[in-house]
Amino acid sequence: MLLNITFTQRGCCTLTGNFVPGDIARVPSGLADHLVRVARCARYDELPTAVEATNNEPIAEPLEVKPTRGRGRPRKVR
Repeated sequence: MLLNITFTQRGCCTLTGNFVPGDIARVPSGLADHLVRVARCARYDELPTAVEATNNEPIAEPLEVKPTRGRGRPRKVR
């Protein structure tokens, strides 16, 4: 899940690069948690909330897996 954060301090990160106060980034929840709680250099733009399923339907259709042969090469169709 990706979250929006706003930086409150100046710094750099390998995933986001350089940042200054006011910059906005959309980052994975683990990195957002680290930057907000541990490094204390950002704040959440939107508070993380739990997603509740309203029905028992799948969220997305299952992907069709194509058969492969050997090292992941697709099979020839005849």
